[in-house]
Amino acid sequence: MAERKGVPVAHVEKRGPGRWRARYRDPNNRERSRTFARRIDAERWLTSVEHAKLSGAYIDPALARVTFGQWAEEWLATPGKRSSSWARDDSILRNHLLPTLDSRGLGTLKPGELQALVAAWSAKAAPRTVRRQYDTLRAILNAAVAADLIARSPCRGIRLPSPTSTTHHVVDAEELTKLSEAMGECGPMAYLGAVLGMRWGECAASG
Repeated sequence: MAERKGVPVAHVEKRGPGRWRARYRDPNNRERSRTFARRIDAERWLTSVEHAKLSGAYIDPALARVTFGQWAEEWLATPGKRSSSWARDDSILRNHLLPTLDSRGLGTLKPGELQALVAAWSAKAAPRTVRRQYDTLRAILNAAVAADLIARSPCRGIRLPSPTSTTHHVVDAEELTKLSEAMGECGPMAYLGAVLGMRWGECAASG
């Protein structure tokens, strides 16, 4: 095998029928390899690895194998979270993320399966709930990118359900008058609060 200054040059070698091994040296000079069924796949993968090394986007395969569950637990324990935020994220993690993603390596997650997960949530929950769950998932994976566990997040091009539009009836002057009359002795305070935008306690204090 040819060498350059004592370091083996990245190459592909045949290891038997339908077995091609791509070998290279990582930035720490450790030898890495991966086996493919076709030579062209091995060469393409090796080219992508070498490009990642040159561009600074290389990720140690061992880090990419860290499971989603392992990293999510570490992310959840990050100092600085408010108790209410921690409780919400913990609930989403236990009930909606870990049942599907717990043992998956971070480097194996693909946008397509995350889109399928969002679709499954959308069949059971309101759009706002789905978006909240997805925000937690995206935060966990963005943190994994920042920690150099994966090169980029699989949360790319994910289509989320549109928020449900709601309409609220605004009481007009005639309706407000009828409402205050129907409330008896509390009517004047209700009328005052509606007109001036005062809270009930403020109306009671001014009465």
